[in-house]
Order: sequence, then C-alpha cells, then structure tokens
Amino acid sequence: MSEQNFDLSSRVYPGTVSGIVISANGKQVLGLQKMFKDKGRLSRSFGFPGGGIEHGETIEQALKREFDQETGLVIHKPIFVSMKQAHYHHSFWHIAEFDGEVHPYPEMDPVTGEIENGPATWINISKIIDGEVSWHRSHLIPLVKVVSKLWGERATEDRNVAYALLDLQNMIQAR
Repeated sequence: MSEQNFDLSSRVYPGTVSGIVISANGKQVLGLQKMFKDKGRLSRSFGFPGGGIEHGETIEQALKREFDQETGLVIHKPIFVSMKQAHYHHSFWHIAEFDGEVHPYPEMDPVTGEIENGPATWINISKIIDGEVSWHRSHLIPLVKVVSKLWGERATEDRNVAYALLDLQNMIQAR
C-alpha cells in the first residue's frame, strides 16, 4: 500500500498505529513506557500511544480505541505523518485535536491483570533531546517530522528553538 492511498479508512492487518500528541505550547509530547522488541531483545522505553490493529478494524477505529485504552483521550481528525514497513505496516498520525484529560493510571492486560504499559504522561521534548528520557528509536523520526512542522515558523524567529530542532535531527542521525 503506497503512502498516497494510506488513509484513516484503510484496513491494514496485521498492522500497528501510533498517535503523536504535542502540547499546546509545543514543548511536550505525550508518551508512555512500553516494551519494545529491538534487535531480538525486549526493552522498556517511552513511545507514542498506540498499538495493534484488530482484524476488520480501520486505522481510525484502531487509533481511537488505543487512545481511549492508553490515555483516556477522545481523538479527532488524525493527520498522516509517516509509515514504516517491515513485516507489517506501522503508521504514525499527528493528533492535533482531542478532548478529555490524560488518565493517570497504567494500561492493564485484561487477561493476566499485569501492567501492559506505563501511564501516559507529558514529556519535555528537551529531555528527549538531552537523552534524559529513553525514547524508542523507531518513534524518533515521526517525532522530528511533527516537531519540525510545528516549530518551523518559530525556528526562524527564535535561535534556541532552531538549535533544539537541529539537536533533535542530529540525535536521529547518530542512532
């Protein structure tokens, strides 16, 4: 499936979706601790809310369900950012419109009762840039795309914003 026809009504199974939410002031991103498989090893790091698309579900339905489960937010009008293709599709969406408050409790596995993901929390983007927060590497490029777009106009006026954006891009290249 090409990116041109990759939209919210697409049914992609197996597949995963992630939503990128940036705070109103543009300085924080919504993240939660998850278990990621990286080079055959499981590791816990921060990433975007999201998860697997269930059989018969559209991308939009999966995004809404995952956000409700993991954050408590009701999302509106997701905007396509990028897609990563491996043995499944993983699409990233910018969530600029949402209702509700982030709930302060972790997502529990309905079968085992064990914690599946840490609670959703607002994370300062500067802490990701400085390496104070472990952010999963596959989620960094979509973060840069959204932040670059949001910070783009401010970067021309504010030297500190421009340097922070450059640091974020350099961090991606170094990984």
